[in-house]
Parts: sequence; structure tokens; C-alpha cells
Amino acid sequence: MDKSSDQVALTVHPTIAEIPAADWDACAGDVNPTLSHTFLQAMEESGSAIGRTGWAPQHLSLADDTGRIVGIVRSI
Repeated sequence: MDKSSDQVALTVHPTIAEIPAADWDACAGDVNPTLSHTFLQAMEESGSAIGRTGWAPQHLSLADDTGRIVGIVRSI
């Protein structure tokens, strides 16, 4: 059995801009607009979701062994 296909990479991103919007939205779905890449990026860029306002954006992405993002976690 090839174990290399079982490997994943977890990355912490200090801004959502580091994660491609299409990859984020594919994982987040379209049920809740406040989970969309566009909304979260606007919150960060406007200064609404930054450290001095009590928010600490740290987004997690989980990529498979080919580099394809297969999961995301929003943490603000």
C-alpha cells in the first residue's frame, strides 16, 4: 500500500488573501455568505477583523499530497 497518498499538509494563514478564493469557497459552500472568501477578505481589508479590534484572523487550509486544498477552517 502506498502511504504517500495518506499525507496531508496543514497550513496556518494570517490572512485569507493567501488562500485562493475558489479553493476556499469550494470547501465553505454557499449556504452561509459570512463564510465566503469575499466576505472574510472584506472584513480583513476594511480593518474590521484585525488584532486591534479584538479579532485574530488565522485561517487553516488542509491540502492533500498533490497540493489541492481539501479542507479549510475559519478562525477569527
